[in-house]
Amino acid sequence: VAMSQVLEGGRLKGGSMWVVPQNLYTPIRQDAVLLQRGAHNEAAVALMKLLKSPNIKTLIRSYGYDI
Repeated sequence: VAMSQVLEGGRLKGGSMWVVPQNLYTPIRQDAVLLQRGAHNEAAVALMKLLKSPNIKTLIRSYGYDI
């Protein structure tokens, strides 16, 4: 399962886990984009700003994701 499913705030929810060495897989790249259609949408712009904030980057890492 994904590491994000067994971690909660950087802590193991219970049981045990083994982190697969990065040389054994190709990471799945996930991106967020702001389309031209949403460029003037305040909520869309705010979400992009939030995703780039240091606090959210720390939160994302705490669930096992790399930035």
